[in-house]
Amino acid sequence: MEDGTLCLDDGSSCFTLDGAGGLVDSDGDALFRSSPPDTAEDSNGWEDPDDWEDPSGWEDPDIQQLGAGAEEFYGCWEYQYADEWLYVRDDGTYMWYDADGYSHEGSYTVSGETLLLDGDGLSYVVRDGGIVDDYGNLMFRSVLPDVDGTALLGAEGFFGCWEGTSGGVWLTIFDDGTYEWMWDDGYGAAGSYYMEDGVLCLQSGTRFTLDEESGFIESEDDVMFPSQLPANLQ
Repeated sequence: MEDGTLCLDDGSSCFTLDGAGGLVDSDGDALFRSSPPDTAEDSNGWEDPDDWEDPSGWEDPDIQQLGAGAEEFYGCWEYQYADEWLYVRDDGTYMWYDADGYSHEGSYTVSGETLLLDGDGLSYVVRDGGIVDDYGNLMFRSVLPDVDGTALLGAEGFFGCWEGTSGGVWLTIFDDGTYEWMWDDGYGAAGSYYMEDGVLCLQSGTRFTLDEESGFIESEDDVMFPSQLPANLQ
């Protein structure tokens, strides 16, 4: 919550009360109270996909062959009604996690607007604010479970405020596993992060590496240097 406004962690929308029992989003669209459609859940709360067998013998595909729109699926997703997490990497591979930790991995391709998990025989489309599988089960953006308490190990070098070399954007990495984006005109977005092989992974799917020689952090979209928030944003 920020000054009476409900802001989603992924920065996609903010909502205010309209005074008549409904909401108004940041685009000015009105929402009224309702219930999820029947297809959003089943009698068990979640329908288990077919056997998830650990694939073998797969090879990393050429990144250029992943398909247009693959970036929409990058990052971590969590099933709405089950402790299952899908992490889609930008190198054509994915990894499954459950409440006990790592499960298995495989490769994927994107055909049209559909993500195809080659090793599991599952497909997903972007819908209902997340991604939906063949069985109608929804996954929402999330972060991997910290099953062994090591999710933040190695993050110390990322703590603090960073400013983008492209200008007008600041990222603060907190030591409690959360982050916050600020634009030059105010609040941008916030969420959680975890560490994976020395890479800091934001809930939004953005991944940062630390260049120890320069002291900068780098993602696919920007390079950021140590800084501090301007006084008007503090």
